[in-house]
Amino acid sequence: MTRARGYITEWKPTAITLARIDDAKSVLAEYEAYKPLTVRQVFYRLVAQQKTDKSERAYKSLCDILTKARRSGRIAFEDLRDDRLYTSSVSSIEREQDFWREVETYADRLVLDRLSTQSKHLVVWCEARGMVPQLETVASEYSVRVLCSGGFDSVSSKYAVAQSFGDKDVVVLHIGDRDPSGEHIYKSLADDLSAFARGHVSLTRLAVTTEQIDGLGLPTAPPKRTDNRSFDGVTCQAEAIAPDVLADILKNAIRETIDLDEFDRCLREEVRVRKSVGMKLARVGAFL
Repeated sequence: MTRARGYITEWKPTAITLARIDDAKSVLAEYEAYKPLTVRQVFYRLVAQQKTDKSERAYKSLCDILTKARRSGRIAFEDLRDDRLYTSSVSSIEREQDFWREVETYADRLVLDRLSTQSKHLVVWCEARGMVPQLETVASEYSVRVLCSGGFDSVSSKYAVAQSFGDKDVVVLHIGDRDPSGEHIYKSLADDLSAFARGHVSLTRLAVTTEQIDGLGLPTAPPKRTDNRSFDGVTCQAEAIAPDVLADILKNAIRETIDLDEFDRCLREEVRVRKSVGMKLARVGAFL
């Protein structure tokens, strides 16, 4: 059968399929503040609600349904993401007025590097690319970068990141799957960053941990028989953690790591700098 292309106008889903779409829309509505979600996150929320079984077949079926649901207009394209497309950006303006409007907007929203006066540098490293925007909504408040190259990271990317830390000691909060690949990705990252960085690097497994699997009742599976890498226990994917729960885990970890008094001082300085920049721009505007 030919795969659907473009928009679908003739699709007539069965009652069962319509029910699955409604289930997905319910998940999207519940986690409105964390959209776009990945399809796998929607899948794990349905598993947790016992509305689908945890199997690769069920996941692939949901992927197909949600693709058609977006093509047919039943679910907005913007509600889900898979991050397979990379786009470069081009910075340009149409008119001079656009430049000054951009400058004014930037000045009103100016944010200092809130980590610059901290004794340690802090980054989040995520294995699943689709989760990055959700994590950024938490981390950006503290000027913490969220990094992800997807799966096993290249040696060049790890070297470049390690060098960007400068001479500061670094804490890396890692979010990844608990499975043979995830464990080996974590160890490889820890070894390479420690070797390449000029300061001391401390890697913390933020998720998924065995304690979270038990405490949060996360769905698990045995390791794949085709994966011969050493691994003990059951597997669990990071996207099985509810978006709001993961956001709290990350926020708490960041706040436990940084100096909160210094962070508050930086926020006060940020307000002063915004006012100063605003007054200077007003003087510039008087000559335009």
